[in-house]
Amino acid sequence: MLKIIKAEFNYHKLIFILPFGIVLAAMVANVILKWPQHEYDLQAVKKLMLLAVVLPFLFYFICLIKEKRDRYNALLPIPKWKIRLSNVLFVIITWACLLFLYWLATSIARPYSIDIIIWDTLSVTGFVLLANAISFIYRDVAYISFSKFQQSLLVISFLIFAILALIYYLQLGVGESSYKIFAPLLPIKENVIRVSAYGPAAMVILLFGLGMTILSFATHRRRGTFVE
Repeated sequence: MLKIIKAEFNYHKLIFILPFGIVLAAMVANVILKWPQHEYDLQAVKKLMLLAVVLPFLFYFICLIKEKRDRYNALLPIPKWKIRLSNVLFVIITWACLLFLYWLATSIARPYSIDIIIWDTLSVTGFVLLANAISFIYRDVAYISFSKFQQSLLVISFLIFAILALIYYLQLGVGESSYKIFAPLLPIKENVIRVSAYGPAAMVILLFGLGMTILSFATHRRRGTFVE
C-alpha cells in the first residue's frame, strides 16, 4: 500500500508545484507583515489551502477514472480496504502538509488565540475529509445495485453538497470591501466563522468527515465490480 501511495505522489508531483508555491508565498508574506488584516488574511490563506488540495485531487481523480486504475489496483494481491486507504490518504497527506505550514506561519506571528485556530482548523479538516469521502462514495455507488429512485436521490444529494461546498469556498474570501455580487455571502461568512471556532461544532464536523471516510471503505467493498 505504501508503494501505491508513493507512486501516486511521484506520478502527480508536478501538479503540486504551483498551488503549494502560492500558499507558501502567501504565508511567508503574512508572517513578514505579521498578519496585518488577520480576520481577512487567515480566511484568504485557508481559501488558497483548499485550492491547493482541490487541484491535485481533481487531477488525481480524473487520472484514476481515465486510466482505469481501479481495475488495475483490484488485481493487486492486497485487501480492498488498503486500496481505498491509499485513495483517501492522497488528500489527507496533502492537507496535513498544508496544515503544518499553516500552523508554523500562525505560531510565528499568531493573529488569534490558540483555541480559535485549533477549532477552526479542525472544522476545515472535517470539511476536507467529507469532500474527499463523498467523491469516492459517489463513484462507488455507480457500481452498486440501487433502484433508479435511490440513484436519483444520491445524485441530488451530491449536487446539493457541491453547491454548499462552492458557497463555503467563496465565503472564505468575502469581506466588507468585496464586490456587491458577494455581499449576500457576508452574513453566511460570519455564521460560518462563529460555528467553526466553536469547539463542539468543530468536533461534530470533524467526526462527520471521519464517519463519511469510513463509509467510503464500505461502499468500496460493496462495489462488486471494478471493470468499466
